[in-house]
Amino acid sequence: MTMRTAIKAPPRSIMSTCAKPQHKAAARMVGYALTLGDADGYADLADVLALRLTQAECAGLAYACVRAMDDNTAMMVTDNAMGVEQPQLASPEFMQAAVEYRRARNRGMRR
Repeated sequence: MTMRTAIKAPPRSIMSTCAKPQHKAAARMVGYALTLGDADGYADLADVLALRLTQAECAGLAYACVRAMDDNTAMMVTDNAMGVEQPQLASPEFMQAAVEYRRARNRGMRR
């Protein structure tokens, strides 16, 4: 005689049971973009986020990402995203002026 045991499925995660479908799609796309790690992947991510998330949700993600960066990187990324042209070879004087400008612009605001 053989004994049969029922195989239980693993419990479902909170994300799979409670998250909105558009949030799941956005989260998967973040994973894909990080895995690819190239400009095309991040450009496609921006398209998916614009389709799947509200403006407030996109703003929240952008805020969290900018907060996670050092000042120089955050400045370059936000300027680039807003279409501000960056010099190809930045001199140390330019970089220092850019850092001082950003600090002055953000004075009084907590990052």
